[in-house]
Amino acid sequence: MEASLEDSDSRMQAEAKASQVLGEESAGDAGGTSVRPARERSSQADPAPPKAKSHVKASAKDMRPVRLRPWRKTADEVRSEVEAADRILFEGQTAAAAAAGIDAAALRFFFLALQTVEEASAALPGRRELERSLDALRQAATSSASKEEVNSALQAASTAVTAAGLEVSLSRAPKQDLCHQVLPWLLIGGWAALGRDCDELRRRSVTHVVSIISADQRKLPEFVQGHLHIFSFDSEDAAQKLGERFPDICRFIDGRGERGKVYVHCGAGISRAPTAAASYIMWKLGVSAAVAIRLIRAARPCIRPNVGFVRELQKWEKKMTELQGFASCACTAGNRLAVAGLCQNS
Repeated sequence: MEASLEDSDSRMQAEAKASQVLGEESAGDAGGTSVRPARERSSQADPAPPKAKSHVKASAKDMRPVRLRPWRKTADEVRSEVEAADRILFEGQTAAAAAAGIDAAALRFFFLALQTVEEASAALPGRRELERSLDALRQAATSSASKEEVNSALQAASTAVTAAGLEVSLSRAPKQDLCHQVLPWLLIGGWAALGRDCDELRRRSVTHVVSIISADQRKLPEFVQGHLHIFSFDSEDAAQKLGERFPDICRFIDGRGERGKVYVHCGAGISRAPTAAASYIMWKLGVSAAVAIRLIRAARPCIRPNVGFVRELQKWEKKMTELQGFASCACTAGNRLAVAGLCQNS
């Protein structure tokens, strides 16, 4: 029994010496000085034995460097890098949006709020007022409005969202696709599809672009063979001027070529672009404004032309027959009825 206790004491003293050696080596490395051999240190007085074996191990562990694997970054460092990368990636898109008369942050809130409303129950309190405030925000965010006007519309929309008992999560991604195909040669959407050097349009083999925005014309990549730029605000007051351009829109889209594809866009792809696309569909297929809107909505459910634009489309129903090429893609009444039936069932 005595021998066993002596062995135990010897082991504890040896571990204490090992702990002291580890501490001296760490201190020596930190100061940049050489460390004396273990034999030389062994002649020094032994420290008092520790109270417990586990305490010795804890002391040795505490002397290790804080980061054992320097290539592994902390969560804060990773988050900072991601944020920095996002700033670089989206800086160009934000600048392009501003040049197009669009407030990207306000437009993002609009899409997220719209998505939240659509996911809510039909009996949502204050739904009509909420939808009106969101519509006002969309118009402000996509019509070259001043920062004060955009912030005012954003505040009103945010207040309406809260009053309806909803919460918009800005961390989620909007479900809105960049663009939607309405006809084999016709796509519509918002300004975002023109980001990153129009990669989305290139991927979809778009050859022509119709821009209906409240900003100057921008230069597009060389693969875009034709560009029709129409300056227009998203407001009822601007409806008449846009209506006057319906013949130009129809001629441009129809002149795309046999294998051409046309992308019609505005700021959000909700009001101006669908109106322009509807004017062409009405003329090309020989259908009413209601049928054209149903056809577009079947591809892009979020569209909502303002009242002024809808009235111009109704006027166009009477005028479009005078434009050469009317109903050239729907030569028979049967075809027109088939299109109408398709839209009503969608």
